[in-house]
Amino acid sequence: MTAEMRAGSYHGLGGFPGIDGAVGVGGAVVYMPGSGTTMSETAEGSMIGDRHGSGEPPEARGDAPRSARPGGASLLVVAGEASGDHHGGAFVRELRRLAPDVRLFGVGGDRMEAAGVELLAHQRSLAVVGLTEVISHLGDVRRILKVLVDGAVAREIDGVVLIDYPEFNLTLARRLEKVLPDVPVVYYVSPQLWAWRSGRIRTIARLVDRMLVILPFEKKLYEEAGVPVEFVGHPLLDEPAEPGDRDEFARRHGLDPAHEWVGLLPGSRRLEVRR
Repeated sequence: MTAEMRAGSYHGLGGFPGIDGAVGVGGAVVYMPGSGTTMSETAEGSMIGDRHGSGEPPEARGDAPRSARPGGASLLVVAGEASGDHHGGAFVRELRRLAPDVRLFGVGGDRMEAAGVELLAHQRSLAVVGLTEVISHLGDVRRILKVLVDGAVAREIDGVVLIDYPEFNLTLARRLEKVLPDVPVVYYVSPQLWAWRSGRIRTIARLVDRMLVILPFEKKLYEEAGVPVEFVGHPLLDEPAEPGDRDEFARRHGLDPAHEWVGLLPGSRRLEVRR
């Protein structure tokens, strides 16, 4: 399974104007064309598909890219949970290494902020679960959606990167589609369509220009639905594993190594942990 999940390494992707280089995402290379590098020079490169049918970036259609203005490209990046912040932080660090002038803003956590994203809202404001908690946070959710859409329009963004968190991110994509229909949208870490609510793939096909999936079988699901997709490998495989020393683990966490252990992993939301 590990070899299969690594198989997506170094697949190319591009389409955000004004950003040079190849950005590592979970073992993948995201090729973003800019000055001095052509698609033919990058063997694995491929353009982000245009969900409106042209299949071409703004420059190829004769449109001036927004990033032609001074200061570099502007990207909206949104991760609504701790796991998304973890993956988003790695993505942003590599992107900024290759394109230091890129301007990044959106929603994330401490890792994305440390990597250089201007947070218009912290992800802890969105990490809710359960009907009661969702209802109690509706005002915050609506406020953050408005802040992001208004910010995207005011900053004349060049692209959008959505990371997991489908309920919020697909709602945001719908609102952005109304005001910025030509801005490319990339979705990193697919919703679990294969587990529940598979009909969401039709919404994704309408709103997203390219999916970056981390599980190998997800690629076929999107291909069959006609959604541009890249399998980029699982990002956790890029992280070093801790040595499997049971005695040291027991000492560190106050456990008895002679007993059997059962792990309870409630997730990243505070309410889940409290429950």
